[in-house]
Amino acid sequence: MTVRRHGGWRDLAWRAAYRLGYPAVRLWWRVRRPGHRGALACIRVDGHILLVRQSYRPGWTLPGGGVRPAEPPEAAARREVLEETGLVLPALSPAVVLRGTWDGRRDEVHVFDASLDRLPPLRLDNREVVEARLFAPGDLPGLRLSGPAADYLAWRGLRSGTSGSGDIRSTTCSSAAFVEKSRRR
Repeated sequence: MTVRRHGGWRDLAWRAAYRLGYPAVRLWWRVRRPGHRGALACIRVDGHILLVRQSYRPGWTLPGGGVRPAEPPEAAARREVLEETGLVLPALSPAVVLRGTWDGRRDEVHVFDASLDRLPPLRLDNREVVEARLFAPGDLPGLRLSGPAADYLAWRGLRSGTSGSGDIRSTTCSSAAFVEKSRRR
């Protein structure tokens, strides 16, 4: 199942701003190396995984985004999924915290798992997210994915390899497993 929404001139203007701004922001991240916290949701429906395609970067990723100051990561995952897809998620389970450098930025990404019996109609924002699709696990190996999505799916054993940004070592801590990624130089 693929969901796309075609919008008007305002959506086109937003997408253009994202496409032009993202390379500049990536360059800034490479120079400054800021820290960042993110939250993603791996949403499973009947054995398939929901991935989204953003307007400003190639490939697919799990729905999610940045964690605001003082915002719990689970709340950020829920907020971002709602903003990007219109989905109100039921229970979320903490899965893993990934630490690494993606797109030139040091990142700590909290990933949560969610399962749905069926996928309700999605409402894409058509500015940041322009497409959403359910992928069978067998379709994942050939996909171009964002770094955190690739590393999470490799950690889950659903895809071989990682994003290439470092080594993965896992240890357990409370209900979530923490994955440390160290960059080799």
